[in-house]
Formats: sequence, C-alpha cells, structure tokens
Amino acid sequence: MFFMSFGDIILSVSIALTTIPMPTEVLEFFPFPGGLVYGNKRTCETQGFLMLLGAELSLLFNAILNVYYVCTIRYGISDIRIRKRYLPIMLTIAFLLSLPIPIMLLNLNYFEPHTYSMNCYIGAEPISPLIADQEKGNNKNGLRNYTVYITIAFIGSTFLLIVSSLIMVVTTVYWKGGTSFTTTRNESTQVGRGTSDEVDDSFADDESQESDYRPRQAIMYIGAFLLSWLPVIIGGTVAPKSIPVHVVRSILSPLQGFFNATIFIYHKIHNLRRSSIGEYTILAAAKIVILSPWLVPEILVSQIELVVLDEINRDREELMERVTHINGCEIRLGSDLMDDPGASVCSPSMTSASIDRASIDCVSCEVNNECNKN
Repeated sequence: MFFMSFGDIILSVSIALTTIPMPTEVLEFFPFPGGLVYGNKRTCETQGFLMLLGAELSLLFNAILNVYYVCTIRYGISDIRIRKRYLPIMLTIAFLLSLPIPIMLLNLNYFEPHTYSMNCYIGAEPISPLIADQEKGNNKNGLRNYTVYITIAFIGSTFLLIVSSLIMVVTTVYWKGGTSFTTTRNESTQVGRGTSDEVDDSFADDESQESDYRPRQAIMYIGAFLLSWLPVIIGGTVAPKSIPVHVVRSILSPLQGFFNATIFIYHKIHNLRRSSIGEYTILAAAKIVILSPWLVPEILVSQIELVVLDEINRDREELMERVTHINGCEIRLGSDLMDDPGASVCSPSMTSASIDRASIDCVSCEVNNECNKN
C-alpha cells in the first residue's frame, strides 16, 4: 500500500499542477481560459517525466499487489514466504522497469504542451515553434514514435496483467465461498459427533458472513482501479485528442489513492463492527476509525481479510483431515482395547488425538476473536 500510494502521489501532484509548468509562450498559441502559466521548457519536461514515472510506478505496484493476492488466495503460497523472498525482488524490478522509458522520452524531448491536454505529456504535435524547431530529422521522429509504441505496449501489458489477476482473485473467492466451505462442512458431518462438530459450528457463522463480504471487497478494489485508469488508457490510445476524456482523466486519475483509502477504512469499520458483535453502528465505528485509529487493531496488507480468512480455511481443512484420521485411529484403538483390556489408554494415538484437538480448539478460538492472551 505504501509503495502504491507513493506512485499515486507523484502522478496526482503532477496532474494537479495542470498548466502551471508550461512555457509562458504557450499562451500565444493556446490561451487556456483562466489557466496559469509560469514555467519553461525544463519545468514542462519535468511535469511530463513525473507523470509518466508516477503512472508506471502506480501500475507496477498495483500489479505486484494483485500478483500477491493471486499467489496467496488462488495458489496458497505462504504469506511469509512471499514477503521475505519474493516481495523485495518484485519491488526492485518495479523500480528498475519504471525508469528507462521516461528517461528515453526525456532525452528525446518528447514531453511537451499540447492543444488537447492541460498537462505537459507525451505527444507528437508541439504547439510552439520553439519546441517544434527542436526536431532533428525523420530519424529522430522515428525513434520517438518507436519509444512511444514501447510505452503504450508496456502500460497496456501491465494493465492486462492487473485485470487478469483481479479476475482470477474474484473467481477464486466466489468459488471458495460457494463450494469450499460446503465441501468442508459436508466432510465434517461424516466424521461423527463431538469435537469435529464443535469445530464446524465455530466456523459456520464467520463463513456465512464472509462469503458475501470478501467478493464485495475485491470488487471494490477492481472498481477503484478501473475508474481511475480507464480514462488514462482511453486518452492515451483510443481518443488522444479528446478534451472531455482528458478532463475526466484529470479528475479521476489522481483520486485512486483516495478510493483505495476509502475502501481500506470501510474494511477497518467492518472489522471493528464484527469484533464488537454489532455493538457499534456504522457511523459510530467510522468515528472511531477516523478520530481514534489507535483503538482499532492495525491492519497490514498481509492481514487483509481476503488473505487471512483463506489461510484460516486452508488450516481448517488440514485440521479436519487430521480429525478424520484421528477418529479412524480411535475406532481401531477401541477395537484393540476390546481385544486387549490391559492396553493403556495413554497410547501414542490417544496422545496425538489430544494434541490435535487442542490445536483445532485454538484455531476455532482465533477465528471467533475469543482467544485469551494468556
């Protein structure tokens, strides 16, 4: 979240500056109504460079976040393993990949003011003769166009990666919400009465509540991403000279961080209301989350409910398999005791059963937020 917000801040500040970094001679060719122009060629290039850099960083960190979700939710890779082994590598690669294209375009003088945009950005139609005179032949134009094609391909492929990973996450969540819980519950009913039924009951309420909430949470992140980035993609490919598209882009693109923060606060409100068993109304919980955040348990990216509950469900399935095995051992042990009345009840099988039941009770306790710190 921190790195994603870092890219969003760079992009948002660059867009928010609008016409201010543009060269002052721009007003002779494109008089923006009420626009403030105080810059020069260097400030214009800086704005375009930072806009592209921020866009690439935001996209790449979004892609990393979604790959993280896919690995943990769909493929069951350990959260600790991802954070310690793969996340530093992915972040380093993201930083390295984000630099070459903006640097090449900067060297080619391809960040310029345009008649169809309120920012200095990539484009091939400079509006000032001063800027137009910087062109040096068809070879340079061809190189510039080639670099732009690479930029579009890079941003487009990253966008497709994000969308496809989001689709995989949502389909996995829906599949697990609709089939995995039912399958596990049916397996538990075949084990018999006793400890297994108690474990199943302890999970039943949480599963029924979260099966609806988890897909909704994932869809909200998808909606925030698409709402912020579709105008950017459309403005850069389909309608590069459409002023309404650029206006919508200038409004929505800087708001992705706000959308993500709103979803995150909503998630914390949801957790607070669940932990208090409905004690707080939505407004009361929102007041605590915003005004007294230290009263709400800290939520790290690795602890988002989409990931945590999936890990708990995997642990539960593993424990239920162990319970099934234990009950089978108990049946065999019972028949052995009938055959040999002198056998000790403190056999290794009975000891293993006690340990496994204690583990199951602990997991059940954690899921229902009833664990005693002692």
